[in-house]
Formats: sequence, structure tokens, C-alpha cells
Amino acid sequence: CGMGLALQDIKAIDRNVETYGITCDQEPGMYQADKFYYLNAERMPVSFKNKFDIIISNISFRYFLFPHIALKNTILSLSKGGRAEISFAFDRIPCGEPYDSYFRKLVPGAEDSYQAMKKIMFEELAKLKLLQKKGKIKITISDMFQKNCQGWLIIDKIEDVELEDGE
Repeated sequence: CGMGLALQDIKAIDRNVETYGITCDQEPGMYQADKFYYLNAERMPVSFKNKFDIIISNISFRYFLFPHIALKNTILSLSKGGRAEISFAFDRIPCGEPYDSYFRKLVPGAEDSYQAMKKIMFEELAKLKLLQKKGKIKITISDMFQKNCQGWLIIDKIEDVELEDGE
């Protein structure tokens, strides 16, 4: 949740809204949330499944080593009728050895972590489009996200989703 300003703004609109700050920082943000969780979005607790009505991520995805896993967890964490608004970039994922070596194994032919992540995210975008075709979600994609999987993505969850490893 970074500094937690969005959480504070939401509380200012409606004091009855329960806010959750999820951060990998050791200290809570500058602003308060009702609950803080100190974890990476790549490792969401089972108790988060179908829990959140809205998930907002303005910048955090650029720091995740596995944004594709965080994206799956976001979808699983949304309640039916929920919405996620996510800004994507992966220009700050760790690179250099041993990361590039790991991603070259994960995505054969990738020059580096950045190129591997682009390929992985294009595969995730195809899976999202399939879920939309099945009527499970509705996605709204920025032109930049459509071109290079960086930009913004809005996911509206229409039906509960069970994601397999291949989805």
C-alpha cells in the first residue's frame, strides 16, 4: 500500500469501509488502514479468496518479481462484482545474474528478465481474454498494455473464478 494515501482517501469518503494495506515494507505507511498485512502479493493468504470489492494498485506491480502470480492472486482475491484497477510496469524487477539466468530457463530464448516478463505477461493477457470470453471477468485494457503489457488494466469480476496452473 506504499504510503497508504489512497486508503486514507477512501476512509474520508466512507468511514464504514474496511481498508486493508498490503505491503512488503516493514513499517506501515504514513496513513492508517484498518488492517495491515506484511507480505508480497505473490503469496496471498487463502483467507483473501473472494474477499475484496476493490483492489487498487497504482505502482506496486513494477516491483514484483512475479507480477503474473500477483495478477492471478488479484483475480482470486476479488469478490464477485469486485473491481481491480492496476497499473503495470516491470521495468524495476530485479535483473542481472541470477535473475536473468532464472528467467532464461523459465522463458527459453529470452535475452533477460525484462524480455522474459513481457512474454509471460502476454501469455497472462491471453488467459484474461479467455476468462472474459467465458463470461467470468470483464477487462478494460489501455492501448499501452495491449502493446507491451505495461500500462493499466481494469478487471471486473463477474463470476467466481478457479484458476488452474495453466490459466
